[in-house]
Amino acid sequence: MLTLHTPDPSWGRLAAQIHDFLKADLIHLTLDGRPVSGFRSPDSKCLWIRDHQDITRGARYFFPDLKSTVEAFAATQTIDGRIFDNVTTTPETKTGERENWEKWVRVQVEADVEYRFVKAAFIAWQSTGDDAWMENLLPQLDKALRYCMTHPWRWDPEHQLVKRPYTIDTWDFDYTAGRAPWLNFDITEHTFWGIFHGDNSGMVDSSRLLAAMY
Repeated sequence: MLTLHTPDPSWGRLAAQIHDFLKADLIHLTLDGRPVSGFRSPDSKCLWIRDHQDITRGARYFFPDLKSTVEAFAATQTIDGRIFDNVTTTPETKTGERENWEKWVRVQVEADVEYRFVKAAFIAWQSTGDDAWMENLLPQLDKALRYCMTHPWRWDPEHQLVKRPYTIDTWDFDYTAGRAPWLNFDITEHTFWGIFHGDNSGMVDSSRLLAAMY
């Protein structure tokens, strides 16, 4: 917990307000029998590695468990290096789900998941100082970035850059040009491809962080 000592009490109140704001975004799950704590956006009951990574940049000063979410996503990494976007154990009431299973999701149009996984691990390592924990993750962090540079849905060999379907900023749906009555999260034969700045600047940044970890 971050504690401020200053003659101006407003700064102390600000730290407490930030703590309470972040605490409201904290989610606790039991995944594969293990307790996992992470951070989510208020509009979702899912634990997204993307939101977790962004929020821990501030939450690292208030909450001690920064590793369990990274470990959970590392444990479910596919053999080619792909990382899931999110996980939930809450049934989807809109679709009439009643089961409380673990549901892991990868939104196909997203191309920023792997670099955010690396950044989440870096933040956890820097915050805890656990070198052995970080070293154990290195092969999976490396595999995640290599996935982005080898999978035909993620890498543009002509420009040597990460690509994605034509999405609106980093939103998880593509531009359908009226081909679909609702949002499209899939990759189809009609997908428009593009090079997105955020995916590539994130890839560069996470590559530098991975180099620092090595």
